[in-house]
Parts: sequence; C-alpha cells; structure tokens
Amino acid sequence: MRQGRITLQLAGGGITRVWRNGNNRMLLFFLAQLLYPASYLIGLPIRRVGLGLFMMLIFGIAYACTFRAEERPRVRLLGCFIMVALLWTMMATFSLNFIYLAYYPVAGLATFPLRKSLLLYVACLTGTIVLIALDMSLGQPLPAHFAYALAGLVFITSTMIFMLRWHHQVRAMNEQLAVAHEEIARLSKQAERARISRDLHDVMGHQLSLISLKAQVAARVLRKTGDADRVLMEIELIERSARESLGKVRDYVANMRQPDFFEEWQSARTLLDAAGIVVTMEGVHGIKADAEVWQTFAMCLREAVTNVVRHSQASRCAIFLRQTGGVVWMAIADDGRGLVQYRDLRPDGTGCNGIAGIKARVERLAGTCHVFSHTGGPIHPFPSTWPGFQIGCCVVVSAPTSERTPHERKAML
Repeated sequence: MRQGRITLQLAGGGITRVWRNGNNRMLLFFLAQLLYPASYLIGLPIRRVGLGLFMMLIFGIAYACTFRAEERPRVRLLGCFIMVALLWTMMATFSLNFIYLAYYPVAGLATFPLRKSLLLYVACLTGTIVLIALDMSLGQPLPAHFAYALAGLVFITSTMIFMLRWHHQVRAMNEQLAVAHEEIARLSKQAERARISRDLHDVMGHQLSLISLKAQVAARVLRKTGDADRVLMEIELIERSARESLGKVRDYVANMRQPDFFEEWQSARTLLDAAGIVVTMEGVHGIKADAEVWQTFAMCLREAVTNVVRHSQASRCAIFLRQTGGVVWMAIADDGRGLVQYRDLRPDGTGCNGIAGIKARVERLAGTCHVFSHTGGPIHPFPSTWPGFQIGCCVVVSAPTSERTPHERKAML
C-alpha cells in the first residue's frame, strides 16, 4: 500500500491533496470535540483544572499523532496506549464522566488487523469496567445516567471498529483505483503513440526508402558516367516522391484532427450549460450527409456556440438540425444582444467574429451561411414556432446531403 500511495502522489497528486485536506479538517473537528469532556473540570480548584487541561492537551496530541500515523502501526499503538492511560487516570482523578474520551483510542485501534483490534478493544473495555468497579467499591457514587452512557459507549465503540475498518478499506480501494486510472491513461497514451509510430512508418517508410534509393542511383550515375540527363531524371523522381510523402503526411495529420459532429453536439450542450445558458437542441437523429459535411458542421457548431458564450450575453439558446430534400440545415439562435456591435457587417459576412470562417467552410461544400439579428419571424426552413423566443442573433448554415447519420458514423468507429 505504501508503494501505491507513492505512485498516487506522483501520478495523481491532486487526489492525494484532496484526501489530505479532508483528513486535516476531520482531525480538527474531532479535536474540537474534546471541549465537551473538558467542561467537567469547571468548578474544580485552579490547580486541578490546570492539571486536567494539561492532561487533555497531552491526550489531544497523542490522538493527533495516532490519526496522522496511518503508515506507522507502532506509533499508532503507542498513541493508543497513551490515550488509554490518560483516560483511566482522568477517570480515577477527576470524574467517571471522562469515559467519553474512550471513543478516541478505539478509533485508533480500528486500523489494526481485525483480531488485534478486537483483542486491544476488549482489553481497553475490561480495564475501564474494572476501574469503574473499583471506584464503586470505594463508595463513590456514579454520575447521573452513567449506566446509559456506559451502555451506549460499549455499543457505539464496538460498532465503530467495523465502520472505521470499512472506511479505511474503501479509502484504500479508492487510492488503488486512482492509481489504476492513471496507469490506464498512461498505457492509452503509450498505445496511441505506438499507433501513430506505426502509421507514420507505413506512410513514410516506402517513400523515404524510394527517395534514398533514387539518390544513390543518381550519385552512382554521376560518378561513373556523368550522364546529366539521367541524373536529372532521378532528381525529378526524388522531388516527386518527396512531394507525395509531404502530401501523405498532411493527409494523415488532417485525418487525425477531424472533428466528430456527435461529440461536438454533446460538447455544445455541456458548454452552454456550464455558461448558465438554457439550451434546447433538436434534430440530430435521422439526418444523412457525408463525412465532409459532418466535419464542416462540427466546426461551424463549435464556432457558433463559442460566439454565443463569449459575446451574446444570452440567457437562452436553441440549436436545430434539419434536412429538407437534398440539403442539410443547421441553425444556432440566441436571445442575446445580436449584432449591434457589428454595425459594419458586410454582405460577405466579414467583420463578425467567426462568421467569416463559418461562411468560408460551408461555401467550400457549395453551401450557404445566413445571419439574422433581432428577428421574431420564422426562419426558413425551420418551424414557425422555433425557437420560441425573440431572436437576438441566428446563424443558419446549409450544405448538400449524401448519406450516413452521425450515430451511424459513431457506430462505425
């Protein structure tokens, strides 16, 4: 377990800090509870009060050391012995009411192996009962309702051992799970690096080998025959192969960066919710389009939603995806301040944050981009009741359709 805790601190220090801070607050809470048994010193002579407070101080220090010594059983055992000794001393010297302090050493005993915990608990309980019996034999009266307090103490402390053991086991399992999650994440990154390495080797290995071979041929021809035409031809082949390699690398990187519309759809909902904007989203099911359309719409959705969050000052947003005939339409509307800040908006869409980029993307697909501001009427081709609020700004993009829904594409991955 020690190794697991060290790994957790290295790989997931944030989790460790949370637990450590929680433990510190719990320790302060239980130390504050010592004020209640300390109240039994009220009314005693000043010297006895000073002695009692000093013993309570030592008791609190012993409990704090026991509480923090999770990985040092000898320190925990010594702290429990000190607390039990002070418990019995204060019961014999001041009042049997100090029996309430018994909860603290019992809590320390709960972390030992079960058999050892039960033996130490029985020994502590037996010694406490013997001390009470001796006090009674000397003719000392029991405090009021002491029998109920003793019965409750026996029941609660015996239950505490099992509850605290369960708590420590759950905590240990959480630590192990956190370490396992970090290890899984590390292995996933390692596997992804290995996949990229294999892909790059497949993409570039053949072409680079061809370039190397052609360079050797050109050098050999130049040394042996000096045939400039042959050398020039080999150099042209090298140049063509290099360009092909560069194109393949660019295609590979572009494929790695392709956005997924379904993920962007969920991310848009999460972002708007986090910004406190009430969002309604409709129409993602049953739409058919090719991969390029979905990738473009994913980027448009990301840009439009980002503008809503950053600039619109809206409280509501509606996103609608619809297919009419051979065209897929997507509209993002909000009830914000609209395009007042863009008075110089030109017909080509430039001058608006992100709108020029959205327009350029959809036009590459032979699509369209329209922007509406402060309108209460219906927007073609969406229902007349949509979006259900006064529009501050609405961005509508369209593109020709083909096949495959977002869910079908997701299932194919």
